[in-house]
Amino acid sequence: MRNLFTALFIFSTGLIASAQNNMGTRYCNYNDLNASKYSPSELDLGNKHAQIGINSYVWLGNTAFDYKTAKEIYQKGLIQNQDVNKILSKLNSENLFGAGLDFQLLGVAVQFKTKSEKKLAFSLGVNERSGTSFLFGENFLKLALKGNKQFAGQRVNLGPASLNVNYLREYALGAAIPVFGKEDGFGIRAGVRVKYLTGIGSIYMRPANGSMYTDPEGRFIDFDFNYKVQTSGIDNINLWNSNGKGYGADAGVTVFVNKYLQFTTSILDIGAVKYDKDVTSYERSGQVKYEGLIISRFFGSQKYSTDTLAQIFDPIKTKGGSYKTPLSTRLVIEGKIKTPRTSKKDESTYNSNTIFFTYIQGFQNLPGSTTKSFFSIGYNHDFHRVFNGGVLLSAGGYNKRAIGAFFSFKLGQSFKWGFSSDNLTGFIFPNHGKGADLATNISVAF
Repeated sequence: MRNLFTALFIFSTGLIASAQNNMGTRYCNYNDLNASKYSPSELDLGNKHAQIGINSYVWLGNTAFDYKTAKEIYQKGLIQNQDVNKILSKLNSENLFGAGLDFQLLGVAVQFKTKSEKKLAFSLGVNERSGTSFLFGENFLKLALKGNKQFAGQRVNLGPASLNVNYLREYALGAAIPVFGKEDGFGIRAGVRVKYLTGIGSIYMRPANGSMYTDPEGRFIDFDFNYKVQTSGIDNINLWNSNGKGYGADAGVTVFVNKYLQFTTSILDIGAVKYDKDVTSYERSGQVKYEGLIISRFFGSQKYSTDTLAQIFDPIKTKGGSYKTPLSTRLVIEGKIKTPRTSKKDESTYNSNTIFFTYIQGFQNLPGSTTKSFFSIGYNHDFHRVFNGGVLLSAGGYNKRAIGAFFSFKLGQSFKWGFSSDNLTGFIFPNHGKGADLATNISVAF
């Protein structure tokens, strides 16, 4: 039982990549409709009047296990004690796993020019957004894989622990307008997206606490715990039923220092969804004292009373009520150094080289965000009418470091189709990489 659990756990989490920020889309498609979801003040269609965009993004992430470790353990089939020790050596005091899928069902933008040549851009989008995150402390997995003998005579913290899952549909209206000056000199452009949210389903759990004390002579084990889990739409999942609603917003300001340098600050996903249909709450707090011997391990052991320990996992179940799930609010600060050029064919202006510097800070460990700071640097070369692409390096967030790449093909100045991955590290350095993510972008401008 332990072998099966460990193999599935490590293999599934080791394959995942920490790329919930979709940097490839930001760097490869800056200024267009798809990228404006992450930087609302930068929506700018250039000399075009309208754009239709489709964007999809799938990601998974963890802070502990690398692809090489997962692959080696999985290929062995049986988990040996040295493998367990290797797994546990990878743990941090707090460990976070996440996964998500964003898909833009509809994306349309239009742009108007005033008599003074100022560009006013407006957007409409419908997005499917789903994500999950699981937070747990290192002692939780140590207890599961090696039992409590290692903790004899100690009171150890088994938290924090939380599980959050959210599936919502987002209807967004956006606008980006010049506030002061102009883009080829000093200027300021502001943008905002307001969102109506329908919640399809949710599991919401604030970080739970728990601790355990093992008597040095094995006479008893003492647990204390406190947790609450709230769910909506889980018993009868229907993608067309709304079990909650809410509102959200994104806002940003871009400062153009000159035609070579600009800075953007954005705050994303402010808001929450209130679930008030098909709500069930599971809650338990208290203390359990197990009289007996020291457990050598939890998985595969016959030497403990499941009835006693099951009290921890037999919560009080309550139907009805309501609860709110906050969105994954993030602060984004980004700088760009660019070299503008003018096309000899149509005299349009484009940036042949762009260097990006990005800092992202989440405020909670929720699907799509983490309290761990994230840094990224990227380079994009634009061949104007044919192709553009580049590379990016990142650190923090769901993983220590990652290497990514992005590219897109163009047909004239109207059609653009691109792909990106923020984390290709597992294919290059398996002992450092934690998997891969993927984004696709299609846009047509008129």
